[in-house]
Amino acid sequence: CCCCPCSFCCCLLKNCGNMHAAVRELYKRYLYAGRDYPAGLNAVRRRVKEAFLANKDLKSEDDILHAVARGRWYFKNEFVAAIQFKKYRSLKKAYYEEDEEKPFRLENFVIAKEPPAKKHPK
Repeated sequence: CCCCPCSFCCCLLKNCGNMHAAVRELYKRYLYAGRDYPAGLNAVRRRVKEAFLANKDLKSEDDILHAVARGRWYFKNEFVAAIQFKKYRSLKKAYYEEDEEKPFRLENFVIAKEPPAKKHPK
């Protein structure tokens, strides 16, 4: 079978004669990147399966490509960002000491109400 124990994935990828190639590629992309997702591959597989099954009745080529474009946008802007944030946090934890007195919280930072005024050259 394939690398995942999910029967849906195997069924989805084996019966690809009636599946749009862009849909198959997007599904594989999510599963491949899901290994590094903070919630884990099983959570990604479950959520992606729900999203793909919600759009299974699309017949028009334009509707399919529009749904794939939305999926690619989410992958690029949200999904990958969560993975990068997880990696950043693990690197920061490995190489920097955490300040026990002031943990990273929004309350510990002072937010300027107005940007400093620019000085004009004379």
